[in-house]
Amino acid sequence: MDVKVQHVCLIDNSATRQISNKRGSGRLRHVSGKLLWIQDQTSAKVLEVKQIRTALNIGDIGTKPLGRH
Repeated sequence: MDVKVQHVCLIDNSATRQISNKRGSGRLRHVSGKLLWIQDQTSAKVLEVKQIRTALNIGDIGTKPLGRH
């Protein structure tokens, strides 16, 4: 039985999303190999990078000030 798994990375930074979906470092300096690996995975359709609102990004819990609600 073949099972297809879809890998999705949810981020709240539009610049990061744009860099991950392009090919090569371009004009960026000091780029790590991890970034090029992510670009390779997104171009091969193994990984999908999607943008979400900052309020929904659980990776940022405790890193940003809370509003006065």
